[in-house]
Amino acid sequence: MKPHLLFCTDLVSRNAAGDRVTQLQGWCLGSVPVQALFLKTGTGEFESLAHGFPRADVAKAFPAYPRSQWSGFKVFHEFDGKPGALQTLYVQTGEPESSPEWHRLEVNFDTHEIQTLELTGENLAASGTDAALGRHLADPNALETRFRRSLTARRGVTLRLDIINKCNLRCVMCHFSDDAIFKRPTSQLTGDQFKALFDDIGPSVSRVMLSCGDEPLISKFLPEILRYLADEHPEVAVEFCTNAMLMRAPTRNLIMETGVARLMFSMDAVTKPLLESIRVGCRYEQLVGNIMALRDLKAQHGSELPAFIFNFVMMNRNIHEAPAFVRLAKALGAASIDFRHMVPIGPWFPEGELLSDHPARYNYYHQKIAAEAAAHHMSYYLPAAFDTAEQWEPVNEPVVRFSDFDSVVPDPPGPQGPHMKAPPLAAPGDSAGSVAEEFSPTFCNRPFSEIMIRDQDEVLPCPFHTEPRGRLSEGKSLSEIFLGEGFAELRRNMLKPEGDPACARCPIKTLHLPVAFNN
Repeated sequence: MKPHLLFCTDLVSRNAAGDRVTQLQGWCLGSVPVQALFLKTGTGEFESLAHGFPRADVAKAFPAYPRSQWSGFKVFHEFDGKPGALQTLYVQTGEPESSPEWHRLEVNFDTHEIQTLELTGENLAASGTDAALGRHLADPNALETRFRRSLTARRGVTLRLDIINKCNLRCVMCHFSDDAIFKRPTSQLTGDQFKALFDDIGPSVSRVMLSCGDEPLISKFLPEILRYLADEHPEVAVEFCTNAMLMRAPTRNLIMETGVARLMFSMDAVTKPLLESIRVGCRYEQLVGNIMALRDLKAQHGSELPAFIFNFVMMNRNIHEAPAFVRLAKALGAASIDFRHMVPIGPWFPEGELLSDHPARYNYYHQKIAAEAAAHHMSYYLPAAFDTAEQWEPVNEPVVRFSDFDSVVPDPPGPQGPHMKAPPLAAPGDSAGSVAEEFSPTFCNRPFSEIMIRDQDEVLPCPFHTEPRGRLSEGKSLSEIFLGEGFAELRRNMLKPEGDPACARCPIKTLHLPVAFNN
């Protein structure tokens, strides 16, 4: 069969007048790989159709077509388009390392029938032969213009930062196990400092995470910060990660009062001796009892928020308890569990604990974790099994007993807190149409949708990027850095197959962190 494309519209919506398309999604694949889709609008401008979204249904129907699993497209901005009118679509085909071709095709968005479009010399339209397309592709600011337009159309930025540089525990796989870090002078954001920082970028923020690697409950300014966000930015979803040791009654009441959307609890074992050997300095009964008490307080208020996410760092010493942990997390009211490998960045991980050194053992428990999650109807994240032909089974399967857990009683509730405020308007997770979703087909969408502040100074796209894109200490505001050339260059690099050079140590690329959600 001649080279061709298959194009199909799943959904098209228009404004009340019917002359503008407000929502469009579907799929497009070809006998040759599809690299990019551009719509030429009635005004002569080009609108990018974000292409590369997962479509398992299309892959099942057309398994012989290249990249059929990633054939979905979506449009995130309105454009002129009357019902029934043919639309001009420019499609780039071929492999990136070869010389891709551009074809100019006519498609109908208003039919759900599959349209077969032949790729011929007649519709070949190399960018140089179409002046408007050539100008669009040659414009170095085209991506940044599209990004800024997306940012003004909707909230879509996740802001991550530590409000204090301290932790009360010295976990074996954490930088706080280092004396120099654990004993460093305290540095924390005051309420006024946080307000000045957040008000600058706040109109673009949909989620704020008040911890990246430190313990936010130590901060004496946390109550002021939470109340400020609840009062001044109720549409922003607030979340943070905690080891729960300091989550006593006043803090639990504060969490409910201010409508915190999500809490991530760090917990890596079912049994007391194992947990206390990993989370050095914790007391099992206190940690579990505090979570139980907040679970019960949520039930008392009839609230689903905050959602509970449990972070379980998998190591050689605790992987045998991971399947049983599903049952424990379920009993504590978990919405999901984030199973992740220990990330070998820096010297802060015990020798022999990386499961990449024990691939067959991990694969054995990988199956058991998935089975337990299915049995308990638990949503979870889990890194893929390792690619090895080696098989492993325990000589004597360890029995994980729940006697430690069953003996814990919830922490006393203390005085009743203030009446709970309404939960935030923003959902705990990314919503459809977010900036992150719009740029998800790129190498990574974090430079478009996330800002991380490290050590209350360095501004990066994520915790694992090695090159700061600006420093608050240099006098620029957060928005000036995020919309400045440093981040713009990084966003341009996300169009490359390899991403940015500073992405080399990304634990998602190395599969230490999970990339798919299972439910």
